[in-house]
Formats: sequence, structure tokens, C-alpha cells
Amino acid sequence: MSKSNTQQRAAAASAPVQDILLNFLQKPLFVGAALLILAFVLYGNTLGHDYALDDAIVITQNSYTQKGFGGLSEIFTSDAFEAFFKGKRDLVAGGRYRPLSIATFAIEYQFFGPNPAISHFVNIVLYGLLGFVVFLALRSMLVQEGPQKRNRLFLAFLTTVIFIAHPIHTEVVANIKGRDELLAMLFSMAGLLAVLQFGKTGKMLMAGLALPAFFLGAMAKETALPFLAIAPLALWLQGTRDLQKQATAFVAVFAGLIIYILLRMQFVGLFSAVEATEILNDPFVGASFAEQAATASKTVVLYIGKMLVPATLSHDYYFNQVPVIGWSDPLALLGLAMAIGGMGLGVMLFRKGNVAGFGILFFFLSFSIVSNLVFPIGTTMGERFMFVPSLGFILAILVGLEMLLGKMKMDIPKSMIYFSAAVTIIFGIRTIVRNPVWENDFVLFNTDVNNSPNSAKVQTAAGGSLMDEAVKPGNEALKAKYLQQSVVHLQKAVEIYPQHGTAWLLLGNSRFNQGQYKEALQAYRKTIEFRPAMWDAYKNAGLAATNAKEYAAAESYFATYLANKPDDKEILLRRGDNFEAWGKAQEAINAYQALLSSNPKDNIAIGKIGMVYGKLLGNFDQAIAYLSQALELNPKEEMHHENIGIAYAMKGDPQKALEAFNRGLQYFPDSKKLFRNIGITYVQMGDTVTGQQYLAKAQ
Repeated sequence: MSKSNTQQRAAAASAPVQDILLNFLQKPLFVGAALLILAFVLYGNTLGHDYALDDAIVITQNSYTQKGFGGLSEIFTSDAFEAFFKGKRDLVAGGRYRPLSIATFAIEYQFFGPNPAISHFVNIVLYGLLGFVVFLALRSMLVQEGPQKRNRLFLAFLTTVIFIAHPIHTEVVANIKGRDELLAMLFSMAGLLAVLQFGKTGKMLMAGLALPAFFLGAMAKETALPFLAIAPLALWLQGTRDLQKQATAFVAVFAGLIIYILLRMQFVGLFSAVEATEILNDPFVGASFAEQAATASKTVVLYIGKMLVPATLSHDYYFNQVPVIGWSDPLALLGLAMAIGGMGLGVMLFRKGNVAGFGILFFFLSFSIVSNLVFPIGTTMGERFMFVPSLGFILAILVGLEMLLGKMKMDIPKSMIYFSAAVTIIFGIRTIVRNPVWENDFVLFNTDVNNSPNSAKVQTAAGGSLMDEAVKPGNEALKAKYLQQSVVHLQKAVEIYPQHGTAWLLLGNSRFNQGQYKEALQAYRKTIEFRPAMWDAYKNAGLAATNAKEYAAAESYFATYLANKPDDKEILLRRGDNFEAWGKAQEAINAYQALLSSNPKDNIAIGKIGMVYGKLLGNFDQAIAYLSQALELNPKEEMHHENIGIAYAMKGDPQKALEAFNRGLQYFPDSKKLFRNIGITYVQMGDTVTGQQYLAKAQ
């Protein structure tokens, strides 16, 4: 018995690699488990990542998602951006109706709260499951009885493995929001599998399952829609020529997609949102259709280049990383030639039953809906848009390689396996290395700003993230460095797109945090010029103008801001500060009183009024009365203790001044300001020795 086992193991060890793989592929559940494990090997390093990029739109700042089960009805009856922007807005051309993935986030939120690890885990599981469904669909379509059965089975598996490993998919899997792409393709491929099984078995159950599958795919993302054309092609390639079966399958796919379209028309509109006017949301604002088509043709070249050699990857290709071009650009003509030639070749090969033809047509059909020719997608290109088309591309490449190996009289199965293994390893390493970029916004933006340096959007995002990090507690040592880097990126952003109001606003904020108030004010004025309804620009301009001692300008900005945001208590207070610094006592008091009208016990406003009476009007009794009231309301405000002490000192009562300062020390025993004022008071009283002791403590 032992000898027999040894012989079996020896035979297995010496078996050709293709026989080992063939034996493995006969066990579909093992294949599914292996693909799931591969997904975790490739993307397991994302489990510790935070939310990033558009996760704010669908999770962290989405009011519907955060209601859990209670938000599901609103999710399914609203534009995808409505809950993020707190109202109906046509921000992105075409509108977005993708409720399914957002619904899954709401369910996760119901059970786990804001937990990015859970969401990343779910994405990886869905990706592994997608790989299994892709394999089953390709196997159903390609594998028929005959001499090519083994090679077709290998082709189905190797295509799937390379698809799972391809680095261009990192944006979809490593970014939680990419679940819309995952679910759309998962359900679409499941629907395709059902259609193919119907073609083989004739069971109406399979056609019936196709309908909800395609419906759910479309509810995740519009990338499911091209399967209306892909499914009949797959049936034909499989060998199903029965017109009744073809018609039944088409009806099942069409019915699923038409239900989605009807719902979309009801709640969002049919890809016809109000025309975008912001070039960052539609890069073709002001462009002709010819320019739009030329640019789309150029992206064919860029996409194919990235799928063949995914060396430089980026989440961002917004204005002006891929500029809008005309037909005089050689890459546009090359892309047109590749598109026309590719589709012609695809049709010719497909008519001969060649699988490469199906792969080419799959690529172009699924690309069509993200090409900017069917409807605007908001940017010139994006790696996530290759998620579905890449499957057809990989399939066509492998079939082409198979044909080449045949002409070279090489061992096709063995060569294909080794080639695919090498590509999978290279792509897998690139995927694993790329994933850490998606750790959080700061890492993502400050990495990809080097990969897409001509994008105003990513330059703005990098600058904003650096500024946010600069002002975080604990980053004092890095503050100056981060702010300077922030300014560099934001200046680059406005060079690329001079009308970019958000970039000007952030540039102003960064300058403000550097203490460069005049430069900040110039940036805020640019924001107001290009985005006159961006009210934060008026607020920040007022603050910068006060610090720059341009008090009249500050009052103008504050007045405009408060006319639109009358309940901002902070700016009501700062308006009073501006009047005080300007020397306009009564206007300052009026501003503080406006704050008290809504909150009569606002101790800060009361204390500020006391300061005006003392500092500007020399009425120290009134000053002390207001400051005493402020102290009674909040004895834990250091400013009140300091100011009432100064008021007593200015009134000529140093003893009460000392009492006030010392009362403050009971709450703030290490206050430099109180020590300094006590020291000054003692010096003014003639006790220089004691005064110097307190001044020393202050230092």
C-alpha cells in the first residue's frame, strides 16, 4: 500500500503541468476557493486602510448611508450625490443613479458603523466571487466537446487569473467606493452565465435568473448596459443558433435593463442632467463633438498602453492631464485607426467563430458607455473605466498568443500556462505595490500628484491635504514644510485652471495659516471673482483683511457673508473684532450686541463689549461691569480674568487688578499672560523685585 502511494505521488510529480492544471480545473469549487485566496493575496494589504477619495460621497458624508436601514428608501429614489450635497444638484453631467452599492454601505453602517476594514473585506470577497463567476461564464461559453476542450478550459482560467491580477483594477478594489463597479460586473457576468446556461440547457429558469441579474448589475452602475449586445454575441459564440433561444435571452436581458432605465428616468432622468458648466465636472464644456470624439479616440491608445504596461497608475485624469484635442493630434488618428480596425477585425474574426473576435467586440462594446460618446462621464478617462473592458482585452490577447504559438509549432498549453503565470506574478506584484497608495487621502493625493501632474484637481487635492496635515495637533514640526508644499501644489492648480475657485480658496487658507495675510486676501479675491457664491471666501477674506489691517475691506466681506449666512456666530464676533481693531467703538458694540440678541448669555460677546468700553471709550466702570458679568457666566475663560485685571489697573486700582489676576491663576496656574500682567502691575506699583520675579515666571 505504501509503495503504491509512493508511486502515485511520483507519477503526479512527474505529470506535465497542463495535466495537473486540468485535473484542478475539473473541480469548480476548488477553482472558486483558489480565486478567492488570490484576491486576498493581492488585496489583503488594504484591510488596514482608511476611507479615501469618493468614500465621503457614498459613506462618511452621506446622510442616507448613515441612517442604515432607515436610509434605504431614499437611496433607491435619489441621485447618488443627493445625500452628500444635502439636496438635488446636477453637479456631474449625466446624473448618477447607482443605488445598489450605496445600499450595501447603508447595511454595513447599520451593523458595524463607520468601519472601513469591513468594507475593504467585503470588496475583496466580492472580487474573488467575481473571478469565480467570470471563470464559470467563460467556461460555459468557450468549452465544448471536441479536441479543443482542454485548451478552451485553460483559456477560460488563465484569462480569469490575469484579469484578477491586473493592476489597473486597483482603483476599483482598493477604493471602497469602487464597489459599484464590482457589483455591476458581478451581476452582469452572473446574468451572462445564466444566459449561456439557458443556451445550453434550454431551461427557462436560467433565462428567468438572467433578468434580475442584469437589473441588479445596472442598479449598481450603468456599465451593465452594454451586456444587452454582449449576451447575444456570447450565445452565438457558444454555438446557440436557435432564434427562439436567442430571442428569449435577449428579452430577459432587455427586460432587466429596461426596468432599471424606467426607474432611472423616474428618479434621476435618462442621462440628461442639466448641462454642466464647470470644466472639472465635464472636460468637454465648450468643446465641439469633433473634439470630444478625437479625445475619446486618443484615450483608446492610452488605455491600451496602460493595460499592456501598467507602470504608471493614477486615480485622477481630470483637467488638464488629458487635454481635449482635435483630429490633428496623431494619437487621435492612431486611436481612430485602432478603434475602426479593431472593431472591423473583431467582426471578421467573430463571424469565423474566433474567440479573439468576441474579446475585441467585448472590449469595444463595454468601452462605448465610458467613452464620453454615449453620455458624459465627468472626466476624459479613468482606470476604473477599464474594469469591464479589460476582460475582453485580456481574452483577445491570450487567443492571439495562442494563435501565434500554433503557427510557431510550440506546445500551446504549456507555453500559455507559463506565459500567464509570469504575467500574473508581474501584475500581482504591481498590484500589491500599488495598493498602499490607497491608504488614505493624504497618501493617495500626494502620490498621484506626481503621476498626474497636469491635473488641476489632484494638485488641489494634494495642496488641501497638506494644509490639513499641517494644522493637525502634533504636526507642529512639519507645519512650515507642509504649508510651503501646499502652496506649491495650489499655485500649480491655478496655473492649470485659473478659474478654479476651490484652489484659490485653499491657496488663501494656506497663505493665511502661514501668516501671509495680504497674499491670502489676494487669493480669496480670486475665489470671489470666479465663484461669487462661495460664501466661505467672503468669510475668510474678512478674517485676512482684519489681520492685514484693511478694516474697511474686512467689513465689506463680513457684511456680504452675513447677509447670506446670518447665523454664523463666529463671524458676528469677528465682525465686532474688526470694528474694535478699526477703532469704531459703537459699531463694535453693535456687532457684539447682534450676537447677544440670539444668545443673551454669550460670555465672550459680553466680555468683548467690556473690552471696547475700556480700550476704546476709557469707561472702565462699564468695562468692569461687563467683564464681571462675563466672568460670572464663565470663570474658566482666561481672557476675562486678564481683561478685568487690566481694566482695574487702567482705572488706577492696582490692588484690585492683582486680585483679579490672582483669581485667574486659580484656574490657570501656568498662565504666562497672567504672570506677565502681575509683574507689570507690581513694577508700576514700585515693587520692582516682585515684579521681575513674576516677569521671569512669564518667560
